[in-house]
Parts: sequence; structure tokens; C-alpha cells
Amino acid sequence: MLALLALLISGVLFATLSQGSSITLRASAGCTFHLSTGGDAPFWIGELPDGQCRGGSDIQATTFTWFGDAFLDQQGRGCWWTPPTNVLQCDVGQQPSHGFEIPCNGVVTYNGQSTFYQCRTGDGDQVNIYLQSIGIQCQPITIIADGCTACQTSPAGGGAAAGPQPASTVSPSNIVSSVTPFTTGPDSTASTPTATNPGNGGTGPSPTPLAPPAKDCSADLSSAYHSPSLMIPIDRANPDKAYGPTLYGQISPNASTIFDFDIPASDAGRSCKVFFSMPPQSVLQSAQAGGYYFTGDGSVLFSRMGTLATSGTTYNDVAFGRIERRDLGALVVSPGNNYVIETFDCASAIGTGVSYMLAEPAGRDTCLVYYQEGSPVPVGMFISTC
Repeated sequence: MLALLALLISGVLFATLSQGSSITLRASAGCTFHLSTGGDAPFWIGELPDGQCRGGSDIQATTFTWFGDAFLDQQGRGCWWTPPTNVLQCDVGQQPSHGFEIPCNGVVTYNGQSTFYQCRTGDGDQVNIYLQSIGIQCQPITIIADGCTACQTSPAGGGAAAGPQPASTVSPSNIVSSVTPFTTGPDSTASTPTATNPGNGGTGPSPTPLAPPAKDCSADLSSAYHSPSLMIPIDRANPDKAYGPTLYGQISPNASTIFDFDIPASDAGRSCKVFFSMPPQSVLQSAQAGGYYFTGDGSVLFSRMGTLATSGTTYNDVAFGRIERRDLGALVVSPGNNYVIETFDCASAIGTGVSYMLAEPAGRDTCLVYYQEGSPVPVGMFISTC
């Protein structure tokens, strides 16, 4: 998890994957901050060794890392309202609670709620932090963040380059083809689970069938390849909100990411292979001091879109069929593998490009956020050409 924190600080991070609440675009995501209570007896908010969040005069402030609508503690533990009492705690391997906001004034909200409760523990003046009052020993408070507000800018991040790139200097992953449930060519009719993310329908253009490839390319970056020219997150909880371009891919019950690829005229006569690269965390950390956030069973639904996304694309553009999709298949991804998504004759996409969406199948619990980059270790969606 420390590798994840290094990744977050390295650039601009769109909100982490949302579970049951909205994802929020933050230019400041990936930064660190502290929390304090606002009220008659303000305290810094720190933690006990087990991750329980507490305020008190003898409590040292914890450094938290912001994920856009959720946060982790400095040990990489997900912070959440722990049932049944909804006390704030950070636990190992726990998906953080999503729905937090840090507006410009620093007063934290959770799904629109700005009043929380500090309740006496009996340990000196220490208090636990609750979402709702649990009795007469509780006082209403606000929670104040000293950074990562909606007005704060983040360190600059590099763009995802399109066009042929230098070969990766590290090859960390196995190629997974035997478990890939996709067929290729214009007659592909793969059947997949229904996604909780946008469904088909409406009158938008259907994905154009792509001609089959003349030869099989490698699912790596050993030769020419394309990175996404545009990555667009969409949010089921905010279906009409356009979040604009991001450099982070993300998948959750609410969040999906669309990847546009430009196919230049110079690719005429070449074959294209679309693949998703998920290297081992250990390799990624040693090569570029990075990582990704990954929990759940790893189920991912891959779809090809009818048209390219734009900076104004929203969830409802897909849900109502203004941009149609063709589900190619769903599989379970895990670190250390490259997954072949689709192969086609590059010429069939010259001038139009191709676009793919990564979403979570219905009833699954995948939570994935990563920084898309090709070197020295490829992470994310790519198209190799040969």
C-alpha cells in the first residue's frame, strides 16, 4: 500500500472508484492532509494502532491521502464508517467509504452531511468520531481538512501520449489468452453479464464491425504501440456530469472509464491488438516507485464503443444510447498479467479511431484505480501494432 501512496503523490488523480456514491473530480487528489474537529473542544484527528480514528489533546494528527471522494491513512488503510455504529476507522484491505467532499472552506462533508459527532471514550479527553450520535456523551462537530480542497491544485502530471512509443524496458507480465472470453472479427457476439454501469439502447451509432487481423501481434510494448489519446471517467451517481480528461483508469460499482485510441494512416496494412496490462505491484514499485489501488474479485467488463468519447461525455450518453457499446466480455483480472481484449485490421479504424470502456459487471465488488503509463512498466490499456 505504500507503493500506492507514492503513486498518488506522483501526479493528478481523478477520484477513486466509487461504491454507492458519487465520484468527484479533484485537481488536488493524491495530496495529503490532516483532519481536526471543529466545535467547542477542537482536536486533531489521529489513530490508535488498530486504525480507530480519535481526537484528543494527546493524539497526534494522522496524515491522510485524498482519493477524490475517499481517503486512506498513512499506512494505506481504507478509512470508512464502520458498522454498526458508523465510527470512523481505517482498516487493512478495506475499501474506503466514498462520498466525502472537501470544499474550498475545508469543512468536510459526507454525502452532503456536514455535521458529525465526537463521543467521549473514557480515555482522558479522547473522543471517537461518528457519522450519527450514539448517545448523550456525544457532541455535534464539523470536521476540518487543512488541505486537498476543491480549490487546491496538484502537482502537474504528464499526458498519455498517442502514437508509436519506445518499447518498454521492463516486461513484467504474463500474456493471458486462454482465459480471454473474447472472439475477434466482425462476427463476434460475446455474451456478458449485465453491467451496473451504462447499458445499451437508444438511437446512437452501433459499434462498427472491425475486420479481422492479417497476423497476430504480441500483447506487449516490444514494438510499435498506441496509448490512449483520451481517457474519460463517467459516474453512475452523477449521470449528467462531464468530468473531462483524466490520466487515471478506474472501475467500481459507480465508476467506469472510456479509452479513445487514434489509429493513424501509417497503420494501413498493419494488425492491431488491444490489451490491458496489470503488472505485479512489486515490479511496478521497484521500476517506477508506483502502484495502484486494487480490491475486490477483479471482475471487469470490456466493451467497444460506437463512437469516440469527448471531454463532455457523461454516464447518460452511454446509458441512453447516445454512445452505444458492444460488450466484448467480462473476466477476472489479477496482477502480473496482460489481457487480450480484441484484435483487428488496423485499416478498419483509420480515420475513426476506436474506443473501449472498462466497467464493473453487476453484483461484483471490483475497485481499481491506476495511473496509465507505458514506460518503464506498462499499466493500463494499449494497442500494439505489427
